Amino acid sequence: CSAPFWGLAIGTFLALVVVVWYFGHELRALHRVKLAVRYEFCEGDIRWTRRNTIVYPVWALLAGTLGGLLGIGGGMIVAPLLLALGMLPPCASATSALTVLIGACNSTIQYLIIGRLLYDYAIWYIFFGFLATLIGQTMVNYLVRRYKTQSIIIFTIVIVLCVSCVAMVSVGVLRIVDDAQKGKSFGFSAMCE
Repeated sequence: CSAPFWGLAIGTFLALVVVVWYFGHELRALHRVKLAVRYEFCEGDIRWTRRNTIVYPVWALLAGTLGGLLGIGGGMIVAPLLLALGMLPPCASATSALTVLIGACNSTIQYLIIGRLLYDYAIWYIFFGFLATLIGQTMVNYLVRRYKTQSIIIFTIVIVLCVSCVAMVSVGVLRIVDDAQKGKSFGFSAMCE
């Protein structure tokens, strides 16, 4: 961990703080204009008050940190967060899906750059991912139209989260058992080694 490494890490964080502050300021100004012209807010609209322009980025930072530490997509954390903040289920689901898409593209590009992308796996994952998304989205859209309720989207998110959590814990326990049988150390290593 050289000085340039820490400079880049701290500089990136500071740049993000400035960007968040700037856009928070812009969103508050837009919100004030909407209030001045008596704009009628729709259900699920986010009101960009001073509190919300501070709280939402903090939650986003927490979601990103947890996603990075646990090795899960940010969308897995973002969807329930957006629902808790009052966003409509279709919007929360779409935002979450976009977050997952961006994260997956970034990871794929990183593996491509370092030459570790397994093309045969990538083709299968793309094919089955697209097919599963098409089938799942079609089914959810059909159920939402048929039963005229958005709660199906929430239930779908909850089911995916629960299955993912069980799978993540199961894989983690199996890896720990395997490492214990091989006599591997469970201690943390230095970050810069």
